Amino acid sequence: MEFVPEQSPKTETVPQVSVIVPVHNATRPLELLLAALRAQTVDHCAFEVIVVDDGSTDGTASFVEADGLARLVRMGSCSGSYAARNAAISHARADVLAFTDADCVPAPTWIHEGLATFRRSTVDLLAGQIAVPLGDEPTVASLLGLARHHLDQEYHVTEQSYGATANLWVRRDVFRTAGTFDGSIRSGGDAEFCRRAVAAGASIAYADEVTVSHPPRDTARELARKQFRIGLGAAQYRSRTIGTSDEIPRIWAHPGAYLPRRTLRGLDVARARGYRLTARQRVAFGLMQYFCCQLPIAFGNLAGAAQPHLPTGDAVRRAISHRLNWLVSSPVLYRGRRFSCPCCNGRFRRLRKHRDRLNARCPACGSLERHRVLWLYLNNELRILDTDLSILHIAPEPVLATKLIARPNLRYTSGDIDPARAMMEMDITAIPVRDDSFDVVLCNHVLEHIQDDRQAMSELYRVLRPGGRAVMQHPVDCSRAATYEDPTITTPQDRKRAFLQEDHVRIYGRDLTQRLEETGFAVTVDRVRDRMPDHLQRYHALGSSKALRSDADVYICMKPAGDSTAFSAPQREVGRPTFGMSGRTFS
Repeated sequence: MEFVPEQSPKTETVPQVSVIVPVHNATRPLELLLAALRAQTVDHCAFEVIVVDDGSTDGTASFVEADGLARLVRMGSCSGSYAARNAAISHARADVLAFTDADCVPAPTWIHEGLATFRRSTVDLLAGQIAVPLGDEPTVASLLGLARHHLDQEYHVTEQSYGATANLWVRRDVFRTAGTFDGSIRSGGDAEFCRRAVAAGASIAYADEVTVSHPPRDTARELARKQFRIGLGAAQYRSRTIGTSDEIPRIWAHPGAYLPRRTLRGLDVARARGYRLTARQRVAFGLMQYFCCQLPIAFGNLAGAAQPHLPTGDAVRRAISHRLNWLVSSPVLYRGRRFSCPCCNGRFRRLRKHRDRLNARCPACGSLERHRVLWLYLNNELRILDTDLSILHIAPEPVLATKLIARPNLRYTSGDIDPARAMMEMDITAIPVRDDSFDVVLCNHVLEHIQDDRQAMSELYRVLRPGGRAVMQHPVDCSRAATYEDPTITTPQDRKRAFLQEDHVRIYGRDLTQRLEETGFAVTVDRVRDRMPDHLQRYHALGSSKALRSDADVYICMKPAGDSTAFSAPQREVGRPTFGMSGRTFS
């Protein structure tokens, strides 16, 4: 079941199309886009606009909220445009989804023509025209982009079986059958998705009348950045391509990729559009072809092969700086073979200290013992990476959220009382979604902060589908039979003395299971560490399972199934070990 925000029955109108726009620091172009959407010839109730803010720092989110036309979805951190589109898919209400970019300007009839095309045909994916106005005196860089078929949707559809997400319309059923975008791909994810959908039986067509305009890349720098992203995306797509990976070559491995070409490719395309290059322009065309296209593609492909998740665009500089800091800081100093973090697959001779616990925090990804226990459970027991699921993540931990949001099989939504930390602002005692919306709810170390925890438990029960699971971790004092709480204790200092942390309002005892069962859940407590060999517990630095105060036990709270649509995790194969390490098994 898709996530649908709760609406008032009196005002709810299901739109015919959901327009999805991922943005990152794009206030100025977004203003033009929203103005163009207001000028559409169809009634405004026929469409909704969802803007996904992918970690902007320039006030883009505030601008969208003040404008009022679009619904805002916050990513919290810069996760990439395809992960942002996946987040918006979970929030969209229409059966047709139209993707465009913040720097595009739709024609006034864009939505009218797109809906008309879907009404008169059975096409599943529609790639509309992307007009790139070059003007009377285009730069050599913009002509080179034209010659290389940048944003030429007709060429993309007929020759390469995909449409660019600058103007791509998709029926919702396609996402159900083929999955969503691969959020881990930073460039070329539209090609990967479209080809995967076509392989699954979807049809794709080009529509010249469904038009948006896109500014040309006028400078050599813009062109080189685009080519670098193309090479990067080709390397990432190669590792995920349908069929054999030999279908997409390793560009960086061919010596010819670094040698200038003898001919100027694409001049015939420019001539066909009526542009004649002077001798000086032809020389500049050849130099840019080599230095701004050929070499950036090769180097981008090499970067993609070496680090598939390297960010693109303006984030490249930040990513390189982050990696340099990473190389000269603690992860390198901690590098070894004694410990392995299952969250990031890093291997270390020791981990960082956290409070009074040695070898607790991973120096690479920052995971603690409970994060590693939970990830092992989700991966090996619930098999969450192998199943098509809708997930609600309350107060998302970044180390887990970044892994889950990138999975194309998961329809992921996160919520937090602080909207900057999740996709949507959410009070757990009044979750703004409909009943029976999610297959899995993740809620870790949250309820001990909530005054009315029983109301929060009831809300988690309500939004779960029948047969769904709420997976929780909470700090529990195993020496206490009953939970200790006192509403008269309100100051941070007093709470720290009473509940061991300034923002806690209780210490759970062994009756936590009973509290959850009173809500209606069927509760199972999985002491994951107890089922693991001691040497594997030490290897993954999972902490002690003998401590009186446990915060890593996994509470599996199932909502009783009311029909055959209940979610069930894939069964483990007979003889398949529950836990392993780097391909080895343990008995």
